[in-house]
Amino acid sequence: MTPQRFRELTEFYGAEPQRWPVAEREGALAYMRDHAADAETVLTEALALDDMLSGYTITPPSAELRELIVASAPKAGRSNWATWLRWESAGLAGLGLAGALAGALVISAVMPVDRYGDEDDGGYAVTAFDEFSFPSEQ
Repeated sequence: MTPQRFRELTEFYGAEPQRWPVAEREGALAYMRDHAADAETVLTEALALDDMLSGYTITPPSAELRELIVASAPKAGRSNWATWLRWESAGLAGLGLAGALAGALVISAVMPVDRYGDEDDGGYAVTAFDEFSFPSEQ
């Protein structure tokens, strides 16, 4: 345990050893035994801070403030569920469309279509935008 780490422990967790992390407690107690004068100075500062913090109280909020907070909270109900369901459905539809487009892109890249086709394909590779004659007919 270093003097800096002992000071950090007391600043973070206070002067009472039961508040210190269990993994470092034995080392800090040994430091207190071995360096009593330095540890006493650090613990005195930590005790002063502990006393100041323990005397601090927070006043509870007024009834008007509590009512205002509760009134401004969003209302739970069917409309929130319906909104969520609508967005969930749109997301699933978009995911399906993206999958279909990705599949079409992969198929078109993996299986290129011969523009004129073989003579034995029966003209299945010809589209309405192609010429209607095959190379063998020219």
